Amino acid sequence: MEYLRLMQDRRHLHTPYIHTLRDVVRKEEDLYIHDGASIPDHSTVFVYTDQPSEFVSILDEQIYLVSESVKKVFSMYAPLLRYKQFFLFNNRRGEHHIYHAPIFRQLHCIAPESRWNPFGNRVTHCVLDKERIGNEPIFKVAGAGERIVVIRLDVAESLLRRGIIDLRLEEMEVR
Repeated sequence: MEYLRLMQDRRHLHTPYIHTLRDVVRKEEDLYIHDGASIPDHSTVFVYTDQPSEFVSILDEQIYLVSESVKKVFSMYAPLLRYKQFFLFNNRRGEHHIYHAPIFRQLHCIAPESRWNPFGNRVTHCVLDKERIGNEPIFKVAGAGERIVVIRLDVAESLLRRGIIDLRLEEMEVR
């Protein structure tokens, strides 16, 4: 089975920066402590800019957020995946969009063939262990020192079939 890393498309230069995110989520790991019990199910956060923002399907600069269309596809493949909803509001421009923060299943699936930085605290080339993944369609790699969200090839194909193209896919090595 092939797996791909799912990321924000960096060609979009004017994606929203959420100025009030830390009022709701101190750090992203809070999403994974007791399934995000300390984070409200619905939050309003503010984007302050006079420029038009590009509200792309995946936002991963500050926290991993997906659009409603990505959430629908994820729900087909991982119906038990939970989310926290974020209402992004720019009152200067009257723009608003709804995003969802998935509470991914975290898998300890880094294979020994992976390469690490000199300090050993961040993976520089991630190789996935096929046996530890099983048949999981969507997950976050645990212990990588950075956020690595991985989807199966069929999930990626489903996203693309539905016209969700403002995202970045990177093939993952699996052993």
